[in-house]
Amino acid sequence: MLAAQISENSEDLSTIQLKTVDIPTASAGYAVVRVHAASINPIDILVAKGIAKNAFGWEMPLPFTVGYDFSGVVESVDGADSDKFPVGTPVFAVNWGNHNHGDTTQAPIGGAFAEFIQIPINKILSLIHISEPT
Repeated sequence: MLAAQISENSEDLSTIQLKTVDIPTASAGYAVVRVHAASINPIDILVAKGIAKNAFGWEMPLPFTVGYDFSGVVESVDGADSDKFPVGTPVFAVNWGNHNHGDTTQAPIGGAFAEFIQIPINKILSLIHISEPT
């Protein structure tokens, strides 16, 4: 799959490159979502430039697939969690750490600027019951 990654922090945003990486797999407590849309926010620029790492002490393993906010469709889910978000469920999420960016106990973080993203089940919300405003 293709993913927008940085392999170094730099003021030069051309260091964000499209790379071919493995499609993630679902494991206990995680789903894999096919990303349909992702947004770019000011924090994405701060992360890519390394400002967030230097100013806030955020950990960020490199290479890093950037992007946090996305929507898409559940592609695969571990069997134990398949009743919560069956394959095909439209979802959205923000893939942020627990209480901070660098919480490695809930890795991976980021990853929205890719064709697929692995994300903890407890971070995704279903779009099925969201209706159009009247």
